[in-house]
Amino acid sequence: MARCQVLTAGLSLLLLSGMLGCGSGQPAKAPPPTEKAGGIVLNKNGKPVSGGSVEFRHAAKPEFVSLGDVGPDGKFTLQTTGGAADAAGAQEGEHTVTYTPPLNDKGETEPITLSKKYTVKAGANNITVTLE
Repeated sequence: MARCQVLTAGLSLLLLSGMLGCGSGQPAKAPPPTEKAGGIVLNKNGKPVSGGSVEFRHAAKPEFVSLGDVGPDGKFTLQTTGGAADAAGAQEGEHTVTYTPPLNDKGETEPITLSKKYTVKAGANNITVTLE
């Protein structure tokens, strides 16, 4: 009987630990305040790129990233991810921007991190990202 109780208790603990997951035990952070942000990505010749994605990473608070899919017309809208929920827009401040082109015929792509920093300001932002 005692062996059965130990086995049952062990299985219960195993199931409970599986339901709790592997997290740190800390609740996920709420997303930071964001500002409406989007824009267009231009190639070196000033023409809109077609497809891909952009990532805006805040210089001082990089734990939250703002991402946007680039449409066939080069336009994107940013969404901040990380933490408990996503939030429309991007954090106010200076960002490092990475553009990832669509996959080529071989299924490969090479992200381009730009040396120029881009700033998101209070209010609505229409940002022109120019590839170097």
